[in-house]
Amino acid sequence: PELKEYPFINKDAAEKTEVEHVQAQEEGPVEHKVDTIAMYKNLGLEFYNDKQYESAVIEFKKVLNVDSTEKETQTLISKAYYHLGSQAQTLAELNTAIKNYKIALLYDSDCSQCKKGLAVVRKRKYKEVHYKAGMKYFDQQNLKQAILEWEMVKKVDPKYKKVAELLVKAQTIQKNIDMIKKSE
Repeated sequence: PELKEYPFINKDAAEKTEVEHVQAQEEGPVEHKVDTIAMYKNLGLEFYNDKQYESAVIEFKKVLNVDSTEKETQTLISKAYYHLGSQAQTLAELNTAIKNYKIALLYDSDCSQCKKGLAVVRKRKYKEVHYKAGMKYFDQQNLKQAILEWEMVKKVDPKYKKVAELLVKAQTIQKNIDMIKKSE
């Protein structure tokens, strides 16, 4: 006697179950892909909302590994890198800030905040590099080079640190040295 209420014994039900299983396998990867994307994106958003931007980037990149065309995730990665750049800028880690702003722009080339942050950091880096170079030349008693470096800083930001004061000091010393050389 057949037990029709048990599908594994009912021949028609067994065939139907096998067909459904094959269909599920065919649909599975797409559904699995969507589930995987959602899982990584949601975890990334949790990290992002908790201001754990490095962890958020890791999860968002996993989304792009599954589907590289995910535009929303590209924007989220860009925003996370923007925040990493902003944090580095606040800590005066200028090279790190520049790197993060540039990466943010790779994911979203229209990110105006990223462009602005990058411009600000580059200007700050420019002033810092030339100010320090001026200090080095001044310590080496190479006044003409020190003056050139500090003039570059002063053109960009006349109130930067003590650049105006140091420039006057170096120019005065150089002028006195030149007068002594002429009188000899």
